[in-house]
Amino acid sequence: MADSIDPRWGGYVPWFMRHADISPEGNFATFFSRLSQRLERLFKFNECQVQLTQFGPMLESETLQVFRFNDRKMLDVNVKDYFNPEALESAGTADVLRDNEEKEAMEADTKVRQLNILLNPLPRGITTARFGPVLEVKDRAKAKLDLASWQRRARELRAKADATREERKRRHYTTRIKERLTVLESLLQLLPKQTGWYDSLLRDIRRFLAESEIRLNIRVDGAVTPLIVPLDEPLLQAEVIDRLLPRLFVRFPNRARELVDAYHQLLIGKEGDSIFIEAFKSLEQLARDMTGDQGFIFDKKHLEKYFSSLHGTIHQTLIRLDGHRGDKGGHGKDAPPSHEIRYLLLAICNAALLLLDYPQGSE
Repeated sequence: MADSIDPRWGGYVPWFMRHADISPEGNFATFFSRLSQRLERLFKFNECQVQLTQFGPMLESETLQVFRFNDRKMLDVNVKDYFNPEALESAGTADVLRDNEEKEAMEADTKVRQLNILLNPLPRGITTARFGPVLEVKDRAKAKLDLASWQRRARELRAKADATREERKRRHYTTRIKERLTVLESLLQLLPKQTGWYDSLLRDIRRFLAESEIRLNIRVDGAVTPLIVPLDEPLLQAEVIDRLLPRLFVRFPNRARELVDAYHQLLIGKEGDSIFIEAFKSLEQLARDMTGDQGFIFDKKHLEKYFSSLHGTIHQTLIRLDGHRGDKGGHGKDAPPSHEIRYLLLAICNAALLLLDYPQGSE
């Protein structure tokens, strides 16, 4: 994260930079429809009692110009238009048309049209649409070959553009969603907070998120508030980041980085089986780093040799945790269901804490 690298951020990094790898899911058309109307009301009647002529430029600055304020419109219209779901859809579609796949296909189509005009000029006397002089025989032969070549290229490029359009549109749509979440969070940062209407606004936005089945929440605790966070982040933050990682980074920085990666992969919705497998490999390697035994695995023999002071039931828990690995090629088992992965990742992190707490030299 940028705020852990460069102190000049001053404690607050815009949402799209903190969560660049997250692909939020849910009904954003519904969410932004509700939000657009609610924020229009907020500024139209100035419920928040801010300086309306100044707030728009302030929001533009706060978002690093992700939001662009149009000073020919009132603030409420600016905000309503920006969060309007139809505008979101239009922006995503426009982004698709600017992709190289679309540009190359359109350029090839244009070249085909030009060659067709060259080979089939309009009758004499109609000169406005003619493309150059009438061709000599040898030039016509070359133009026909060029036309056949460009027609093949145009078909290939158009097929490629058509095949990838939906995926590209989804990617651009997700980027535009992230921009609007950035603007929403920055807007909430700028608004005065010690008022009854502010709590009412947060309540409404949380309701819109719940109604739209979007797994995001607004966190208001901590030094910099409010923050829009993944719904599972507070518990994972407390269990994974705050307790485990500072200790891991001191003694085993590679293992810490691996578990940070697993944590973020979980938040962005990566396939759960691979998250668990990689996280458990990190736990296994942590045990090897601690014991110095690069052949360590979580079985009865190794646990009794290196961690004999742990209760037998904990040994069984660790062995069974290992048994959840679901890569069929390696273990011949189906992957655990996706809803279990979050629990299993927490179990891995708790197991890592257990190993770190184990009294060294007690064997």
